[in-house]
Amino acid sequence: MKKKLIAVLLCALLVVSAVLVLAACNNTPVIIFRSNDGRKYFELEAKGGKLTKEQVDKAYKDNNIKNGDKIFMGWYQTVGQVDGIYTYDDPIDYDKTYEDGTEFYAYWHVGAGLPQGYTLIGVIGGVKNWTPGTESENWMLEQDPDQPWLYRKTIDVQKGDEIKVKEKSDKWNDDICNLGYDGCAEVILSDAVKADLTSKGIDAKYMSKNAGGNFGIGTIVTEANITVEYDFSILKYRVTYNTATVALPETVDTWILVGTLVEGSWTADNSNPKVLFTAKEGEKYVLTLTYNLRANDEFKFKIKNPEWVGDIGFGGFSYSAADGVKLPKDLFVEGIGDDGKGNGNIVCSTACTVVFTLDVLLNSVSAVVTSVGAAA
Repeated sequence: MKKKLIAVLLCALLVVSAVLVLAACNNTPVIIFRSNDGRKYFELEAKGGKLTKEQVDKAYKDNNIKNGDKIFMGWYQTVGQVDGIYTYDDPIDYDKTYEDGTEFYAYWHVGAGLPQGYTLIGVIGGVKNWTPGTESENWMLEQDPDQPWLYRKTIDVQKGDEIKVKEKSDKWNDDICNLGYDGCAEVILSDAVKADLTSKGIDAKYMSKNAGGNFGIGTIVTEANITVEYDFSILKYRVTYNTATVALPETVDTWILVGTLVEGSWTADNSNPKVLFTAKEGEKYVLTLTYNLRANDEFKFKIKNPEWVGDIGFGGFSYSAADGVKLPKDLFVEGIGDDGKGNGNIVCSTACTVVFTLDVLLNSVSAVVTSVGAAA
């Protein structure tokens, strides 16, 4: 009787095992595919818990899935957000076994930009063209075939060049694409350029300058080969210095403050010592000047010579307050010319005492306001 009971139990176990094996072989969990905001696109049965690329691609095509002009980048299991931007992790793995109810989310990348494309405009290799629609075809950015939101152009540049990135059209469409200095997300240096700068003790910031709102080639660069890459996903561009010839000036020009000032005028080579910049202690390429400005003084900074060559105006100027000093609104604004447009000069709205710092290599001036009100 005991042997018969054991035999029955063994048979029962074999039946259960067979059922389990059969169930495992016929295991077809349902996998759900959604948009990145959670809407369900479709679901698929995965034999043995596995999906095939052909199966998923066919379902994507059959359901005619689109998301405006955005580009589909693939399916991901984990979706998050950082500063309002979606992040994607754990891409679909066709060699992996998935459980019933597993969910995948579509990764949509921003679209490929304007159909007419993008171009450089400005001064390139000494050739000047600021007329939209007449740029050389050699200035057009080329679209990346694998990452269509990226547009690139490699060009040779020289000292004094300045550029903007804009859409290809005969207009200045500020609301579409008109990117100057502030539109540059990053300046990247090749290893060779980095090594050269290190050997000269120069910081990477000197490889670019604000040329009246445009991206300017650094004042220490005599010539270079750069790549401009416009990234439609962030609506900004990057500049990579592939090669560069860097030369530091052996001597520093004499700089003066010119304008409607008590101690001077718009005289291009004013010799009054009160408007003369002097070298900052221990610095060869940094000059300073402390000056008392009156309300409505209009001024700019200039190399001391008889000609109007080499000056810094509103586009290369910035200011801040010393500790404990409260600045009035719009203490410094751009001057207005006879044509009603900005003339590049700087106008002081309220009397104040200012310490100007002029960086010769950056071709820019920063000011620290130490007091506001008429000087004693």
